[in-house]
Amino acid sequence: MGKVLLIATLAVIILLIDLYIFQAVKTTVNSFTPLWKKSLTILFWAITVFSLIGILLANLPTNDFFPWDFKRVIIVGIVIIYFSKVFGVLTLVIDDIFHAGLWVFHKFFPSGNAVSSSKSGITRSEFMSKASLIAVAVPLSTFGAGIISGAHNYRLRKRTIYLPNLPSAFDGIQIGQLSDIHSGSFFSRMGVKKGIDLLIDQKPDVVFF
Repeated sequence: MGKVLLIATLAVIILLIDLYIFQAVKTTVNSFTPLWKKSLTILFWAITVFSLIGILLANLPTNDFFPWDFKRVIIVGIVIIYFSKVFGVLTLVIDDIFHAGLWVFHKFFPSGNAVSSSKSGITRSEFMSKASLIAVAVPLSTFGAGIISGAHNYRLRKRTIYLPNLPSAFDGIQIGQLSDIHSGSFFSRMGVKKGIDLLIDQKPDVVFF
């Protein structure tokens, strides 16, 4: 029962986020051709559907058909997508709060002069819609690039450490310190081996993780 409630809650959160973000998508693609508008709309909601299906699959018992690595890909993908979308939601919420504040202000202090809208450039709603989509795209692309190319981008850095009170027997000892090994990576276990080989090639006397 607890797992069903968790799945239902996550599904509702995902739908609410996407309904909110879709308003920005709809405003941004308003000037596109009908074919592009339809294609992007289908793509947007297809990601939502796949995410909902992914939540169900991730909660199925692990077996040969649904191994843990497969479920991990699904979970990480959903987390990255919707963590990124939260930034877009925050951008839209800030704009909505601003508009609500203006509405309340004009209710109490009605202005005699209507603000004329500019016929050139983009409207405020178009600008905020594009800003919210950029706010989604930046962390999404950063996380994606980090997972695809940065997980096994091991680098060797050598430092000489001087300790005044170090016993002479330890002079010249070589310490290998390994961090961010990403041993649980689901993309390339050979990538992890590459980092370990890089460490072993230095022939350290002691290894620390």
